[in-house]
Amino acid sequence: MFRERLELAAPWDDLWQPLLFTVVLGTAVVLVGWLPLLLVAVLVLGRRAGLARASFERRQRERHNEALAGIDDKSSPELSRFVATLLTRDGCVDAEVIPLGGRHGLDVLATTSAGERIAVACHRHTGETTISPNLIRRFRSHLLDRYHTPPTTAVIVTSGRLTDPARVYAEEHGVVVVERHRLGLWALGSPPPVRGLRARTLPAGASRADHPLPTRASERVLWLTPVPTLVVLCTAGLGPALLFLAVALATATLTAGADAHFDPEPPPLRWPWWPLWAEASAKPAAAALAATILLALHAQAG
Repeated sequence: MFRERLELAAPWDDLWQPLLFTVVLGTAVVLVGWLPLLLVAVLVLGRRAGLARASFERRQRERHNEALAGIDDKSSPELSRFVATLLTRDGCVDAEVIPLGGRHGLDVLATTSAGERIAVACHRHTGETTISPNLIRRFRSHLLDRYHTPPTTAVIVTSGRLTDPARVYAEEHGVVVVERHRLGLWALGSPPPVRGLRARTLPAGASRADHPLPTRASERVLWLTPVPTLVVLCTAGLGPALLFLAVALATATLTAGADAHFDPEPPPLRWPWWPLWAEASAKPAAAALAATILLALHAQAG
């Protein structure tokens, strides 16, 4: 399953593309020197970022449509349980699905790690069905009447959409709105819509090997780097070889970071403060920095 997704998602999944890049780069080092090479490298890296973004945006649309189709297939109780699962995934220590009887619009009551409560009303709608301000007003009134200390955050989740007056009312009264499009993105792992929650992190005791990063495209660049580097070293000297190595490693860094950042279904984070693009590109970035330092030292010595 992961391999199938990797083949669909990675823009440089074919070996001939990084191979062609390394051959052209090595030839440029030998024939035209450093300055034109730097210009070519900047253009190539910019193009690489554009390709990654376009490819992953297309894949994200496909994943988003699949997520929405799955949401449409759920019944109202299933939608409530699904939202409770999302809240638990994103950091709530508890998410209780309120029984059907006498709930008055309250479907899920969750508690964050900081002790704040989140009250959620889930509405399953299809087609052009909308939510009016009256429904949000009744939901707020129920929370104020039922609880001596109302929940910190009130949330309306719908598989449909709100009317414009309903959006205005929700904004004026601090009600968080999660409409159809945003619900699909949330299901795919985008940042949670409720303040105080966090993106998915690895469970305690889990390893990154259990949740592989979304691409191995940068590794293909790294695999093809040593041989052209040796060719440039033998034909043009140490300076051009170090420049070639630094640019190739920078390409691998950008490839890894862009692929992780734009992945439509990202794996959990290692830590809340450590984004996936940083983890994916950390090793090639460190290698590129080392090659750049060696290049600078060689230039000073020369």
